[in-house]
Amino acid sequence: MKLNSHYRYCKLNNIPYITVTKATKFCKVNLDMVSTKSNLSEIGMELIKRRYEIEHDYLESKHHPKTSKIRWTTSEGKESCYYEKIYIKRVDDFCNRIFDIAMKYNKPLLSL
Repeated sequence: MKLNSHYRYCKLNNIPYITVTKATKFCKVNLDMVSTKSNLSEIGMELIKRRYEIEHDYLESKHHPKTSKIRWTTSEGKESCYYEKIYIKRVDDFCNRIFDIAMKYNKPLLSL
């Protein structure tokens, strides 16, 4: 599925938009709430940060240097988070877990 059709699917179904850029050994992951009518709750943000820390602890245990921290941005009043250096063999599980967190721990946006 192409990225723009994947985004349209996510928007139509009100689900978070997740993209993965694979490299040889590691992946970059972006979780974007712009496709939804909600934002992550504080609990959701903390749980996602914890998942990210678990991945970093795993990398450190395998003697890989720790990478940059999770980056949070806001666009159109909605959060996005960007992760670097997720181990390629663990990226599917990582994405499934952050998707589940984003679906369970979100808050509807207030209409203006």
